[in-house]
Amino acid sequence: MKTNLPSLDGLDLLASAVIILDQRGGIVYANAAAENLLESSFKVLSQQKLPELFLNGAELSALFSQAIEHQFADKRLDLVLERASREPLQVHAIVTPLDNPDTPVLLELRENVQQLKLDREERMFD
Repeated sequence: MKTNLPSLDGLDLLASAVIILDQRGGIVYANAAAENLLESSFKVLSQQKLPELFLNGAELSALFSQAIEHQFADKRLDLVLERASREPLQVHAIVTPLDNPDTPVLLELRENVQQLKLDREERMFD
């Protein structure tokens, strides 16, 4: 376990990237899939805030703010997240508010495999 949050060991078994954020958008937990997807260790991720992860993270940051205010039960959307010196990530993102004032937001990212296949086919066709 990477943090003192209870019952998170099972999240390391998931294929989806799971990130838990504090009230400031700081990363307090990232499972193994998140470390793999973001190509970064939890030690490095824990020193960053959500807006710092992506060059175009404004939409995710806005959803984070809405989640803190409990404006929705969960929000799902497809995003292309730009990263410095790395390939963009095409993901399906799920933002969920949690009933914990210390860690109010859970972010789940899944690679959008269907979109990756379409892009690959398009490049091959060209």
